[in-house]
Amino acid sequence: MTLAVAQSAQAAGIPGLRTYELRISMQMKSDFRFSHDPVGCNGTKPMGYDGEGHEIMEMKSPRPVRVQVFAPPTGDPSVMRKDLKPTYSIAGLSKRTGQMTQFVCDTNPPSNIEPCLGQFPVHDELELRFYKQKFQISTNTVQDTQSLIAGCGDHSFNWDGAVARTGDVLTQVGEGPAARSKWKTKGSFSLYGTHRDTCTVADFGAEGSCATAWSYKVNFRRLKGKK
Repeated sequence: MTLAVAQSAQAAGIPGLRTYELRISMQMKSDFRFSHDPVGCNGTKPMGYDGEGHEIMEMKSPRPVRVQVFAPPTGDPSVMRKDLKPTYSIAGLSKRTGQMTQFVCDTNPPSNIEPCLGQFPVHDELELRFYKQKFQISTNTVQDTQSLIAGCGDHSFNWDGAVARTGDVLTQVGEGPAARSKWKTKGSFSLYGTHRDTCTVADFGAEGSCATAWSYKVNFRRLKGKK
């Protein structure tokens, strides 16, 4: 919805035009465990990793954002910030723990997992899209982990690959239902988006597991009498 359409709808008193305060929160949990291939090196010697890792990343809106929503009787809603900015800021922490041993034939070179461990401040800019009574939340800036977590990059253990990130993009896309009935709620309501993924175990060893779950909550608090 363009600003002109929103202003025209407001001036005409068109039903379905409302003002909300919007807050976003998200959490990502990832766990991975690997065992090396005993004959992965030339078919006779060990190759790969032994160990595990865990990441919990949580971010939220630093403050509520006032948005204008036009929810027609049919079709999908249009959500626009009152200040006309295109994205929604979130910030928080990535907390990482783990240990890993590397095997390369007759040697045990450092896995260099240590730079990836600890607590790191993270941030991103998200955007919302609505379609067929569903919504999608995704990164707008394509913020990458290697610029936020110095040292955990090309010369260290492939943490992003183990977590099953898309490349080294910090946040994954989430999707969820956005029923038309939600916009008839007089007070507050929330939309929930999720995403689950797994890595390619063979990239790290012969056996193991790796699962990552993303969850997003977008809360709308209606402001009565606000235009």
